[in-house]
Amino acid sequence: MAKSSDQKWLTPKTMAVSGFLLAALVIVIYLNMGNGPSAPPLNTRENTHDQLARWEAEITAFVTREQRLPASMSEANAKMKATDGWGTPLEFTPGADGPKKTSYRLRALGADKLPDTPDDWSTTVVFNDDGYGKIGNDRSTRVEPPQ
Repeated sequence: MAKSSDQKWLTPKTMAVSGFLLAALVIVIYLNMGNGPSAPPLNTRENTHDQLARWEAEITAFVTREQRLPASMSEANAKMKATDGWGTPLEFTPGADGPKKTSYRLRALGADKLPDTPDDWSTTVVFNDDGYGKIGNDRSTRVEPPQ
């Protein structure tokens, strides 16, 4: 079969060069995946709300199991990240309560990373004695989103 004039460019050398360029392009794309503007930015407010809710669940599980507040957030869960959406550590403050009541406050400092400003998120959880001498089953939560 004779070569047609439009297939003169399809030689073993051009095929090898084309294959090399394709492989190089695939490698470049692979190495840059997720590093460019194609990844959507995280919503820091939603991330903060999610972190507070996750920590509330972790601390509630700890209180129900141990019948006391953890001394720190890492005692409740050493593997979980304790930061807000802006990378600032969450604040955990146990309440000064009596034997029938236990409470704590979680706070995220918000975008300005300063305490006691309008962009702070705060969650206060109060555990009451359930009537059977156990805490953790009867609780109330007050969430204060940023203003």
